[in-house]
Order: sequence, then structure tokens, then C-alpha cells
Amino acid sequence: MTESPPRAWAEIDCSALHHNLQLARRHSGKAIMAVIKGGAYGHGLIEIAKELDKQNLPFLGVANTGEARSLFKEGIKTRPYILGATLQSEREEITACGWTPCLCSFEEIEHFNQLGKDSPIEAHLALDTGMGRGGFLPNQLGEALQKLRQASGIKLTGVGSHLPVADEDAVFTQKQFELFDSMVESIPGRDEKFHVHLSNSAGLLDYHSRTTNLVRPGLLIYGISPLPAHQEFLTCQDCSGVIPILLTGLRLLRCLFCLLSGS
Repeated sequence: MTESPPRAWAEIDCSALHHNLQLARRHSGKAIMAVIKGGAYGHGLIEIAKELDKQNLPFLGVANTGEARSLFKEGIKTRPYILGATLQSEREEITACGWTPCLCSFEEIEHFNQLGKDSPIEAHLALDTGMGRGGFLPNQLGEALQKLRQASGIKLTGVGSHLPVADEDAVFTQKQFELFDSMVESIPGRDEKFHVHLSNSAGLLDYHSRTTNLVRPGLLIYGISPLPAHQEFLTCQDCSGVIPILLTGLRLLRCLFCLLSGS
């Protein structure tokens, strides 16, 4: 029995993915954590991760341990970074596999410190600069850093925050950048290997930080600008801008125009 060919299909343009990644690098001038949460924004988690694994990135940003585990099973070498707070039941696996969590609460610091007693886990500290659903507020940062200095099971290797409305509210977002930079500058002992990250796609397109050395593009690497003002510029004719990576195709079964014209 002959298998019927697909009537419609979708393909990923890997060259466009690489192009968009380079655009993010050039525009930001910083290292890239490619965000692949939500099944790489619906483009296919493993397929996209395998392509990005060739790009020598410091991290791949995932939503949870389930996505990190999928990468691990497929042999992806780039380190997963868990975006957001972790559940207590996830932390032993994170520690055992060497994935990087972001510490959003004192409870997480205490638990990861216990889990990392024999082999310290590398972790980032999440700062709440206005998103309001995770991370340490400015008046909590000093205490958090003190606890981390005493935590032999945790090696602090970075710090980050999130921009909830970078594509909607420029005034609020600019205040976030100013607060984030001032908080980061209060952290002693930072060096060039210490990862500092704040910007998503909208953030890297329209804002500037004096402390960050890493950005976290999501939409941008898939060929979409979150800022309408930038979409036309990015898709200019000389192909120096962003290129959608999702291609769709279909088989033409009947041409209505031809039928109507008698051809």
C-alpha cells in the first residue's frame, strides 16, 4: 500500500536561525543565551537545540527540568539554564545533572546548598527589578549575598532579572535597567566570567545596560521582532535583518482559477 504524501508541511530554515543568532550577537555585542522554552516557541525543542548546540553558546534557556531532561537525553552539550523558580522536587535532578538554576528565594538557596555539599552547584541569582513574581528585591539583596557567601554547596556564577513589558512600556523598562545596573554594581567580586543578564529580544533591541555581558533572545532568533518599529528595519531588502525560520508548504490539488477559465 502506497503511503499518501503530506498535503501540507512545515520546515525549519537552519541558515535563517544561524543568521538571526548572529544578528543578535552583532546588535547586542554580548554573549547569547538562546531561549528555547515552550518547545522552542513551537518550532521543535530538540531540532532547534541540536542546531544551537553547534554555536558554542554558554546556555540554552529552558522553562523547566522536563525540557532540560529532553536535551540531556538527546546528548545536547550546551548547559541548560532553568528560567524561573524551581520546585523542590526538581532540585535533586538539577544538582545531579549540573544544570544551572536561578535562585529566586531564600528557601532555594538553603535547599541547593544542602544538595551541593559534596559537589557545589553553579547557580545564578534572580533579582526582582519590577516583574514581581520571583527574585530578590533591592532590600533583600544584601542578605541573599551574605547567605551565598556562607553556602559552601553553591557557587554563584551569575545574576539576572526579567523584563515583563520591554515591548510595551519604555519608561518602566528603563527604570528596570537603571535599578538592575545599580544592584549588580553593589555585588563584590565580579569578574569577566560572571554572567550578568537582563535583556530579552525587546531589551537588546531598544535598551542599553552598563553591566550586562549576556542577553537572552527568544522571538528574535526565530525571526520575529517583538517591537513593531524594528520589524520593518530588520526585514529590509539587503537581508541584514531578521529572517523567519519557519517555512510552510502545501501540495496544489486543484487550481480553481484554471477550472473557471476552462483551461
